Amino acid sequence: MSTDQLSPSSERVLPHADEVTAEFWAAARRGEIVVQFCDECLRFVHPPRAQCPGCGHAETLSWKPVSGRGRIHSAARVTREFSVGIPVPYVPITVELVEQDELVLWSRLSGSTDLPEIGALVTAVFEQVTDEVTLINFGLDG
Repeated sequence: MSTDQLSPSSERVLPHADEVTAEFWAAARRGEIVVQFCDECLRFVHPPRAQCPGCGHAETLSWKPVSGRGRIHSAARVTREFSVGIPVPYVPITVELVEQDELVLWSRLSGSTDLPEIGALVTAVFEQVTDEVTLINFGLDG
């Protein structure tokens, strides 16, 4: 998932789809999360890849919807501006999805700038940044 495009309105660095990630970002625009699944290894694969890292096959990869629910795997509270267009403070997190151990998405905590507890339950929240880009953030449950 390349992040080398600047949004013309905010100058925020945004991801853009390529041939491997296009379905992931199209689903995000629809308010869904899809993750590659290897029909040979019977495992989810993320981040998206041209071939399965387990068996090396490309033809066995398909896209499957996931629930958007998980637990915080890691978190940090950022108080200095490192990225243009992202106001501080913010909390980058990794989320282990409920569908599979070690199926981790990198994201940002939505709705709070406090450092959450590791293991806290979260649910996906979709942030439409432009007509072409919707980001997947996560908000604390309850």
